Amino acid sequence: MASRRFFRFMLENSLLAIKQRNVRNVHGNTSHRLRTAISGRMGNLRILPKVKQFATLALIPTVSAFGFSKKKSEDKPVSVQFLSEDQQFIQKCDTLYDDNEIEELYNLLLPRSGTGNDEILWRLARAACEYGKQLGGESKKEHIYEAYRYIKLALDINEKNFAVHKWYAILLDLISEYEGTKQRITNAYKVRDHLERAIELNPKDATTIHSLGVCGSWFLQHELVDVGKNSLENEAERSG
Repeated sequence: MASRRFFRFMLENSLLAIKQRNVRNVHGNTSHRLRTAISGRMGNLRILPKVKQFATLALIPTVSAFGFSKKKSEDKPVSVQFLSEDQQFIQKCDTLYDDNEIEELYNLLLPRSGTGNDEILWRLARAACEYGKQLGGESKKEHIYEAYRYIKLALDINEKNFAVHKWYAILLDLISEYEGTKQRITNAYKVRDHLERAIELNPKDATTIHSLGVCGSWFLQHELVDVGKNSLENEAERSG
């Protein structure tokens, strides 16, 4: 019962934050999709024995693991105006991404890393991330941190681009995996905030809604871990 109350609290809190920023129609459409996403992730969750609860932190799924998958056009902005040359370049980049030509895409975008165009920068961040995953090992880590630098630049340029917030959340979660559990917990709140902002800017992006559902699942499971830890400590004190 306590876990359900906490789950409802986290869900209502996220939706309230969206509503307070005066985004129309988000509560209706997003609420249903968000509830569906979270219930799908949490449908099989059982209340674990106290000792097992304390051990679940290592098993918690990450936004980066479940929050995005390659789908055509999912990250294209709702409405963006480009100069003709920029538009042709963006279309070529999206075609390469859809065709999974990640290395070619990365090499095409890299010379434009100094651009002031947030649309190019977030695509470069995505390409660097995906290319690093293909390379694996230490190269993966290097490219993820490289991607994070690009997405921060994109956010500085335009904080109203939903794809920038979406990929900022994904990359922040990825680098958190290299920085330890304490930092990852701290960053989880920032990840949630950027996912909420992305949904405000584009309420129809299914993968962002799903990612926020995963994030809500993480908060719920982390609460269960804390409950289990406190229960063990209380029992130890009584036994002593």
